[in-house]
Amino acid sequence: MRFLKRFALAAVVLGGNGAQSDTVVVAPFSTGFYLLPAAGGSKLYGPTGPGATWFNAQWNSPADYANYKPFKCPAARTECYTARSPNERAEAYTVGGVQHIVLGERGSNIACGTELDNLLAPVNSARFPGYPAAVVSRPNLGALAKLNVKFTVAPLFDGYAEGVATCSSALTKGSVFFALTLSCPPKQGSCGVSGQTLFYELFIRLFNQPAFSPAFFANSNPFGFHDALDQFPRCGSWPRTGFQYSVPSTFSCDVLPRLKKIISTASNGLDRVLKDWNVGSAYMGNVLYGHVRVESDWSDVSVYSVP
Repeated sequence: MRFLKRFALAAVVLGGNGAQSDTVVVAPFSTGFYLLPAAGGSKLYGPTGPGATWFNAQWNSPADYANYKPFKCPAARTECYTARSPNERAEAYTVGGVQHIVLGERGSNIACGTELDNLLAPVNSARFPGYPAAVVSRPNLGALAKLNVKFTVAPLFDGYAEGVATCSSALTKGSVFFALTLSCPPKQGSCGVSGQTLFYELFIRLFNQPAFSPAFFANSNPFGFHDALDQFPRCGSWPRTGFQYSVPSTFSCDVLPRLKKIISTASNGLDRVLKDWNVGSAYMGNVLYGHVRVESDWSDVSVYSVP
């Protein structure tokens, strides 16, 4: 993905609601959301509230979001906010005391083959000085017994943006995914003077893409690995056929064994020593190419470590 080098600059730690002996590593998902300009940078704007510690990022969008604004909630929902640009929207709301955010994007007016991303991530005070920090700790993978990841997501739509495909099939696709960023510090092990970054992306749904085998999609720094749900057969509440439209399903798994295997068996120059790596970030959302529309509803997100 083209945003990898830019996202590597925003490495933060994501955490959640573990037991008392577990290490929570980020502020809760329920604290609100900022917006990041399409051009990136270190300034955030338009928050849903003063305690926001998460932000929406839109990569390759031709225009910025307008500020989050309150709107009249549908039945059973409270604290409703929306932010929109010509190609993307974010919609935050609370139901039953749980905060949700809908991430939507439409590629109907972008060039065929252009990547468009609508993502959510915790705020990093190193990248965004002066804003409330989400980072609590940076656990080292070599010192952990578990790294528990939990999220609930309902894919709302993935399909052609206007009902008719106007780009070739090869240039038309979409996905919903959750990701962790792992960081190896400069001069640590074989990570070199600049260090290394590994983006671990777990696909939730794919549109117009064939079944795939988990593999590295970026074989130089920053590295990237695409993974599949079938690598976690004993945890989570999703149907075996995959996450379904408008049905909230929960992934709740210890991902440490999987990360150990990926790192220790890499043959592309990635540092292969687990203790050289720290949890560095997390992000989630949608990616599309061509004239596609993708939407997803996220809630109950957490990552926490067990020493």
